[in-house]
Amino acid sequence: MFDKHFFLFRLPPIISLACSEDHADKLCAIATLRGIASDPETRIKIVEEGGLEPLALGARVVNVEVHREAARCAASLALNEGNKVIMSDHEVLPDIVRLAQSTDAETARYACGTLANLAENFETHEGIVEVAGLLFLTKLAGGAAVGNDVELQREACRTLANLAANFASQPALCDVNGHVALIGACSMEDVLVRRFGTLGVINQSIQPDNHHELLKHSVVSALVDEIALEIDDDHECQRYACLALGNMAASVENHAAVLGGGAMAPLCEALKAEDLETRFYAAFALGKLAQASQNHARIGRAGSLPALIALAHSEDNHAKCQAICTLRRLAMHADNRVATIEQGTCGVLFGGQFVWTVCLGAVYFWAIGVLFFSF
Repeated sequence: MFDKHFFLFRLPPIISLACSEDHADKLCAIATLRGIASDPETRIKIVEEGGLEPLALGARVVNVEVHREAARCAASLALNEGNKVIMSDHEVLPDIVRLAQSTDAETARYACGTLANLAENFETHEGIVEVAGLLFLTKLAGGAAVGNDVELQREACRTLANLAANFASQPALCDVNGHVALIGACSMEDVLVRRFGTLGVINQSIQPDNHHELLKHSVVSALVDEIALEIDDDHECQRYACLALGNMAASVENHAAVLGGGAMAPLCEALKAEDLETRFYAAFALGKLAQASQNHARIGRAGSLPALIALAHSEDNHAKCQAICTLRRLAMHADNRVATIEQGTCGVLFGGQFVWTVCLGAVYFWAIGVLFFSF
């Protein structure tokens, strides 16, 4: 049974042994630190007691087993929120970056995982970008992982996705074609690689300044293909792809590219998915496309109305609100108004099933006004 208190009082000698010049002693001591770091409450204590120094020293010796243990221990320590900023400002960061470029796949995987964990905190981004340079991460995410190690590729994609969440880090990411690597990851065979790739695209698509570069590298085709994929028991890629298309469609000038890339049919199909979040994000994307009146008839003819009405009957207020917002926009077109009434919208708008909130109340009255007073 793991007794953290027993080990916490013995951290100084363990850390001292981990700094030993003897590789066997160093290996055993770092492995012990890694075991202690499995407990969330002990991770910050290890760092406070000077546990990063032996990891930096271990990364500099010529011993692949020591490298592996140092990388694995660093990845565990980087899970602690309080440790992230400390590690990004410590001399260990360049050593972690060097291990992430190791020719040993296991070492590179855990070191890259450390960078991904650190990058969950925006305060670490400046240090990671400055020290790592990101080019090697882009290559790993793009499929150049050591020995085609898919877990290493996942961690590289996760690092880039986390960096992409910060607007301040996005220019550096684009400078090394990180957005191209993330778009490419959306089409990879591995589900997690696709998931992290799409998450990175979502993060970049929030910022309109990135849209031109994303469109230039066929982001719509990659997202459309992802929505069309049938993944057993995994809906996240499809959800993320719908959300990313919605972000792209938030700018009306992108509508031609989104629709020209074949997004309409997959989004309408996604409205029928079993997963509620997928339906929500599909309605969100169609709602953004419905900002432009020239798209109203096309969206209606694509078969979206029955699925949107069904979503409007949802017990989830967020889904209900999004569906009605989209229907309200589509009802600006005469044919859609008639079809919407015929297919049962009145039951949603006047039925007693919904919960009245300030947001929903405004949406309902707006939808009613469009449907009935615009004839």
